[in-house]
Amino acid sequence: MNPTSNAPRWFWLACLLSSGLLLMPLWSHEYPGMTDYPNHLARAQLIIDDHFHGAAHPYYVLRHVLIGNLGLDTLVPLLVHAGMDTNAALKLFAGVALLLPVAGVMALARVLQGGTPWLALLAFPLAHSRYYAWGFLNYFFAVGLALLVFALWLWLRERRPRIAALVLALLGALAMCAHLMGFGVLALLVLSREAWLLWRARPSPRWQEALPAIAALASCTLFNLLAF
Repeated sequence: MNPTSNAPRWFWLACLLSSGLLLMPLWSHEYPGMTDYPNHLARAQLIIDDHFHGAAHPYYVLRHVLIGNLGLDTLVPLLVHAGMDTNAALKLFAGVALLLPVAGVMALARVLQGGTPWLALLAFPLAHSRYYAWGFLNYFFAVGLALLVFALWLWLRERRPRIAALVLALLGALAMCAHLMGFGVLALLVLSREAWLLWRARPSPRWQEALPAIAALASCTLFNLLAF
């Protein structure tokens, strides 16, 4: 029996245990000690009361406008509609926002290196930061989404270039709606990758191979200018 045959199993077990440890401080308290958590909870409750109960607030008015910061505002009400209470739904979103960047690192390591990316486990002890402690949940969610989209785009680029461009355009717009900075991270990663591929192909770079990705990012930028 190959001694490395159990490596993926041990890797995913390490990921599961590390995820549990990472989420333990979040779920061990009824109200996590993030600076912005009470504001997020209040905003989510206002949205839920307006959408599902028709209860107007005497001091706040909801404006239905598309902006680049809607991850929490969209998903938490959906979780409440599915049967969760507001605080539990927000804590679940906070947990997903914490784990998504780690999942993005795992996906990138798998796509770029193949095999079992043990070094990617270093993303777990680096996941908590002052920005998460402040409660920048939409930012973390969007950055994690951007890393996952970038990994998917890398995987598709060599296999299905047209589908890769379409996926980049659609999911790039989704990351933009979650948080504008998520799209910024995605665009920077994609453009850096394309620039590196062109530099590696010197002295005869094939510029046309970069055009689908540039067009996809341009369509997201146009969407931002017209819709937001």
